[in-house]
Amino acid sequence: MHSPASFFRQPLVAVVALAALFLADVRPTRADEKAPAEGGFFGTFEGHYLSNMGEKTRWGLLTSISAFSNPFTPEVNVNLLPQWGGGGRVGLGYRAAAGWDVVALGDADWLYSANRQAQSAGLFVQTLEIPPASFFGGLANAQVEATAQTAYSYVDLEGGYNMKLGKSIDARLFGGVRYANFDQNIEVSGFGAAFLSESVQLDNTREVGFWGVGPRVGGSGRLRVCESPFYLVASTSGSVLIGDMKVRDRQSFTIGSTLNAATGAQTSTTGRTAFNADGELGVLYDVSPILQGLDVTVGYRLSGWFGVNDTRTATPQALSLNSSTSGESHANVVTQGIFLRVNVRY
Repeated sequence: MHSPASFFRQPLVAVVALAALFLADVRPTRADEKAPAEGGFFGTFEGHYLSNMGEKTRWGLLTSISAFSNPFTPEVNVNLLPQWGGGGRVGLGYRAAAGWDVVALGDADWLYSANRQAQSAGLFVQTLEIPPASFFGGLANAQVEATAQTAYSYVDLEGGYNMKLGKSIDARLFGGVRYANFDQNIEVSGFGAAFLSESVQLDNTREVGFWGVGPRVGGSGRLRVCESPFYLVASTSGSVLIGDMKVRDRQSFTIGSTLNAATGAQTSTTGRTAFNADGELGVLYDVSPILQGLDVTVGYRLSGWFGVNDTRTATPQALSLNSSTSGESHANVVTQGIFLRVNVRY
């Protein structure tokens, strides 16, 4: 006859064996033990800081009265650039088990300048003048300030293909369409003396807008570091943007107590083809062993937007028969900065 202990021993051993097998199967996997990727949705969220290295706009000249000769020779050019800013981007995509994916991504950024002040015991000459308000020449004992800002955004629609190169390298090639929009403006205001020492208040605004759409291609990759959850990541892309540029200048003078004694406005619209190139380097940490489907990237990005601005200004003809133009008709916005990006797969 079997004792009660021996009667339950075999079923108990079987239960313990099945439990051990189950626990071994559901334990958290390491990054190098994950099953092959299956199809699913993914999202990306990013914030970044930017510094602008593009062309400056000359918005005024400082000179002494004795410098009014022919040809006119300025003593100091007063320039302005929206230099610091930031922004963010969000995206949503779907990746198939075969390696193909589709992504929609949107980005919005802002760049600002500090107030740029100009004071002159001689004359301040504005270079954003418009007929018929351009005959005032310079302002004596002027106190003038200017600010500039740039706001731009873009949307990408792309398809890509993901591939494995050896055990440690993942690569992706992609192509699609990019739409970009830029709004840039400079505001100048101040006062001085003109016309036999009569007080003059000036207000100028320049607005430059550009939009374009066109093809975009690029590639990205990541290299795993020594079987760890860390990766070195890099990407590059380029696009051609075909669209329009609109430049609008507005100006007004208040002379003494007469508001808007002289005003002017002009607008020009031209077709424009611009170009964009992006490159980034970073370090990615795969959080999947802790939070499944999550990774975080910190990196550096350099972006060039070529031909999206117009920085041309001219020395007023009232001062010299040898008027000179400053700036570029196809000016650039070139930004660099650091970013923090979170990708979520689900």
